Amino acid sequence: MELRIKYFMEDRGYTKAEAEKYIVTRENNRKAFVRKYFNTDMADPMHYDIIINTEKVSIIAATEAIVVAFNQRRIRKPAEAATG
Repeated sequence: MELRIKYFMEDRGYTKAEAEKYIVTRENNRKAFVRKYFNTDMADPMHYDIIINTEKVSIIAATEAIVVAFNQRRIRKPAEAATG
């Protein structure tokens, strides 16, 4: 949470209170949306192919990892479908 608050303070010029309120409100809205329309818990890691901690990995490195994972998945799917 502290990293996210820091990001919004730096990126959008929010105060700490504004950033925290924005993050909490946004996250609660997302959770409610996913619960309502998909009847699931978005915090369940089984719903994600990749999770990247951007406190430890730069945005550029995270983007590259996502692109590689996407391309690998795209390449692998047709091969898996052919083998059954």
